[in-house]
Amino acid sequence: MRMPVMSTITCTYQRPHFLKTTVASLRRQTYRDLQMIVINNGNPQGSETVEYLNWIKSQDNRVVVIDYKDNLWSTEDPQRPLDLMDHALHDVATGDLVFLLNDDDFIGEDYLEKMVRLFLENPSCTTAAGLPVQVNVDGKVMEGAL
Repeated sequence: MRMPVMSTITCTYQRPHFLKTTVASLRRQTYRDLQMIVINNGNPQGSETVEYLNWIKSQDNRVVVIDYKDNLWSTEDPQRPLDLMDHALHDVATGDLVFLLNDDDFIGEDYLEKMVRLFLENPSCTTAAGLPVQVNVDGKVMEGAL
């Protein structure tokens, strides 16, 4: 049986420290049939974010970067980033399953494996999400967090 490919979509703007943690959590996944789409939402050329995106796609052929010249987020239209994700989903994603992951979030190393198993074992399941845990900038679980 062919295992499904999981496409992840992450949109980023000027948060290289968080993005590096997010992408590292994807690259550590025990589930290897993975496509990582990162939307460069108008980061300036030469910025740390762009340099990292260029480096990571040269290191891992599962990484696809979609470049936008301008930051398309706006206070007048906060739903605009969904258009970016829609383009990534319909025109770039090759996966059988799709997971949206913010650039300041990260997941446990077996998260995607558990998600794929959930969908394979429950064909009527169409959407799922794990429970979030709040951590500080050092990655330590915050007091009182789930």
